[in-house]
Amino acid sequence: MDQLLAQRVEQKSEKRTDPKAMPTDEKRVVFVEGPILGRGIPYLSVNAIPYELGRYQYQGISIDVYFIRRSIPLLESWIPVRCGGSNFYQVKPDSSLALMAISPNGFSVLFVIPAEPWRCQILEPLWNRISNLYQNLGSNEPPFPAFIETR
Repeated sequence: MDQLLAQRVEQKSEKRTDPKAMPTDEKRVVFVEGPILGRGIPYLSVNAIPYELGRYQYQGISIDVYFIRRSIPLLESWIPVRCGGSNFYQVKPDSSLALMAISPNGFSVLFVIPAEPWRCQILEPLWNRISNLYQNLGSNEPPFPAFIETR
């Protein structure tokens, strides 16, 4: 009985989705792993800022999303990047992979995504969905949508 209970707890705490079991829709970005808790946000200088990492797949490409439960201060060295109606910031001048979004609601999200022509078609709806989930979930719930449709 204890072993069965332990298996159920393990299954509930393991929030991974088998990417092979997901539909292969060319317009769908699918959550495949997370949340993974950690400290030290990549692409920023040495830090111990806590984050929740969610991994997504889009057409076989991995997209890392670092959810940060605080507002990261905007640095002058960051390069503004506009995607539709949303503002992002390239945090390293020599790397276009990492884009930061800062919410006026007191959280930030670092997206690590290739600089492909379709990038904004993913970033804007994913950012909007994360923002919406954050506002409507409990304070301890990670706001990672199971999937989003690209534009």
